[in-house]
Amino acid sequence: MGRPPRWIFSGQAYDICFRTRQGLPFVCTRYMRKILKGIVARVQRDGKVRICHMVWMGNHVHMIIVAKDKKACTDFYGEVQKQLTEAVKRLMGKSHLSLWQANAVTVSPLFDVESAIQAIAYAYANPAQAHLVECIEDYPGVSSWEAYQAVGQDGRGDAFLSEECAWVRRPHIERLPRGGRISYEEDRMLSERLEEKAEESHELTFEPNAWMRSLRVTSEERIREVNEEIAKRHRGLEAEARRARANAKESWKRTVKGAAALERERLRLEDTKEQQRKKVKKGNERMVINCLDAKLREYLLEAYKDFRAECRRCYEKWKQGDFTVEWPPGALYPPAPHTKNDFPPQFNLATI
Repeated sequence: MGRPPRWIFSGQAYDICFRTRQGLPFVCTRYMRKILKGIVARVQRDGKVRICHMVWMGNHVHMIIVAKDKKACTDFYGEVQKQLTEAVKRLMGKSHLSLWQANAVTVSPLFDVESAIQAIAYAYANPAQAHLVECIEDYPGVSSWEAYQAVGQDGRGDAFLSEECAWVRRPHIERLPRGGRISYEEDRMLSERLEEKAEESHELTFEPNAWMRSLRVTSEERIREVNEEIAKRHRGLEAEARRARANAKESWKRTVKGAAALERERLRLEDTKEQQRKKVKKGNERMVINCLDAKLREYLLEAYKDFRAECRRCYEKWKQGDFTVEWPPGALYPPAPHTKNDFPPQFNLATI
């Protein structure tokens, strides 16, 4: 019970983010796009969550999802992390790798429409705000932007778009030459080999408007209004990034990296100089309530305090050996504590 307990309900929309300890492993190359999409499609194949929006950056991901239930939700991001760790180990030829920040998965419930709009707009504006590209259309990394543009604007709550993604098993992932530095042609050939070796594929499905149902947004007119507000907010954030570059004193800060450079970027497990300059400790700072409505947020914070207190009471009962206690709705059960000495009664430590 060292970290704040997560509050996960069936059918609720969540903003999920998790990041690596250091480096930029999720580059925008062809081979990495194929691996990323294949892993997410593989994990999603049994409907653990409904993915609404997704943007993969170099060292973290933003996802807006609808949870099937608390176990399925945690299984989803836990399995994605595990599969990606194994894939990066193979790519870099490592036998051991601690890829993810410890205890740093943020699972924030979206309790109001305004918070969801802000979270989605922020995710799609992230590449521009990181000065990688001018706009999300230029970003070569993995995202749900094309699916959102294709089916998310028509006003239907059940709109979806699926893409068949090759599932590349771990033994078929090759070690990258020259420490991750590969040419455009080598990237293309590696991607083709991964495609040929894939023995099965899975559908990666995006449902851009599925989150609205959990917040009682159901009419086509209202769905269109919400999506228009997302576009307006998202374009505003991209415009802020352009103004920041225009006003930068240093000349090297006034341009974006560009799609071509991103597609040739080396997979690295160490921080760049820019990352080192901006390094901040985020491991223990996680948002548990994502709500911009002041009154609703105040109510939810009080409810969450009661939820934490109830989780603590239940855990104390567990430590006393009472496993019949009923945990509050939305709680994830921690590992059961030891309630007895594992040594036999006749065991004498003095004899060791």
